[in-house]
Amino acid sequence: MNGAESLSRTLVNQGVEVCFANPGTSEMHFVAALDKVEGMRCVLGLFEGVVTAAADGYYRLADKPACTLLHLGPGLGNGLANLHNAKKAGSGMVNVVGEHATYHIEHNAPLTSDIEGVARPMSHWVHTCHDSTQIANAGADAASSRGFVILVLIAGVLGGAAWGGLTAWLRDRFHASEILVSLMLVYVADMVLGYLVYGPWKDPAGYNFPHTRPFDLATQVPRLMTGSRAHLGLLLALIGVLLLWVYLFRTRAGFAQQVGGLAPMAARYAGFSSRKALWVALLTSGGLAGLAGALEVAGPIGQLTPYVPAGYGFAAIIVAFVGRLHPVGMVCSAVLLSMFYIGGEMAQSRMGLPKSITGVFQGLLLFCLLACDTLITHRLRWRSR
Repeated sequence: MNGAESLSRTLVNQGVEVCFANPGTSEMHFVAALDKVEGMRCVLGLFEGVVTAAADGYYRLADKPACTLLHLGPGLGNGLANLHNAKKAGSGMVNVVGEHATYHIEHNAPLTSDIEGVARPMSHWVHTCHDSTQIANAGADAASSRGFVILVLIAGVLGGAAWGGLTAWLRDRFHASEILVSLMLVYVADMVLGYLVYGPWKDPAGYNFPHTRPFDLATQVPRLMTGSRAHLGLLLALIGVLLLWVYLFRTRAGFAQQVGGLAPMAARYAGFSSRKALWVALLTSGGLAGLAGALEVAGPIGQLTPYVPAGYGFAAIIVAFVGRLHPVGMVCSAVLLSMFYIGGEMAQSRMGLPKSITGVFQGLLLFCLLACDTLITHRLRWRSR
């Protein structure tokens, strides 16, 4: 198996199933490999602008990257306009560019050029292979560059934990109400976001609309299935539910956390630290909230806009109460609240009802739940005067 065949098999294993090609003599080995490797379909084009546009359109329709095969640096240059559009839209594609034979390069043939220099402005990963044994690993790195999304998620966790830590510090140092402080900090975060998307982070090519540049493919959260908005965040949420259940109900630290939150005086009497419970709760919840925001932004939205905060934080309070503060119960209540959101949007579009109908139903749900708690634990007696 030669280098071209190993590259083709590697791309297929990475989910790249189509190659739009405009080859020259330097790429004939790769063209032959495309016919030999099962699972790779080759589509020939007469111009580099055609194949790069086709790869861009393929990603937008199928939600998975294609491969292009281009002839030398000038061929890559002919497709740069579409590569620019693809990068702006966050479309993923793997561009394979042939080069002269090594013994021709020193003679400075007419089509010799700095391929890396031409490709770098429109790419987020560029590599030149000088040996056929390197090409399979390079293909795998090019097709799986989504690893950058891990850095995005880590940044979201750290930012959320810092925001929650500010609330914990104000509570610990000045005895400020963590409920009021955390709610008010939501509006501070909204103002900071508005400043960024209307100011330094605004997309200069966005026709003056308040949003950032679309995130590159390498920073986008992988979706679970083609054509669906569900992404990796769903699996992370379910894993988080399981870990939270184990921590709260199967560990001593989790028991201490519950006691510290429900009865701080009893926690001190039992030797548990109420301060530790405060910091652990707010740092963890802040980090998880930041992770949820990062998954939302790097997932379906794909960019920062001033409309990212959709009131999910306030809805989470209802989710926690309806779920009876139990991890599994909160999954069921989250599904219920999501139906309220979806149903509210459908009622707005199909029945002409106002958007606020969603909030009305959420408020009624919380009110009825609190009324039930009150009536179950308290007995009402009517006394005549």
